[in-house]
Amino acid sequence: MVARFIGHGVTVPVQVTGTLDGMCDLRVGTAALPLPGTAQPGPGWLCLHREDLRLCDGPGHLQARILSQSFQHGRYLTHALTDALEDQMLTLLVDRPLTTHTPVRLEITGGWVIGRDDDKTSQAGARREAVNA
Repeated sequence: MVARFIGHGVTVPVQVTGTLDGMCDLRVGTAALPLPGTAQPGPGWLCLHREDLRLCDGPGHLQARILSQSFQHGRYLTHALTDALEDQMLTLLVDRPLTTHTPVRLEITGGWVIGRDDDKTSQAGARREAVNA
């Protein structure tokens, strides 16, 4: 996954429910939201960077719990686990210290959606079709 090593990103599994003009409607856990991307309806990956997440007071898109924090360059580098993504660790920057295990709500403010195809034979077939077209 390209986002895992570029800019400290992470990829999280999503369900793409529709696409229109470079935007994907998707479900992350129980939340629905539109984000830019190239994925077709079905399983997809949401590529996130820490700048794409923020704490929120409302319902947000994900429920999480604080795993750890470290103070860096005037902000708190925060690691959180979310049940909706099978305990996937997400990283974000926050302006205040939070106690370990504190439940928080996260809002997804950006990211990019790409397709996910676990069947390598269908990927090879699609490449052959593209070459032969």
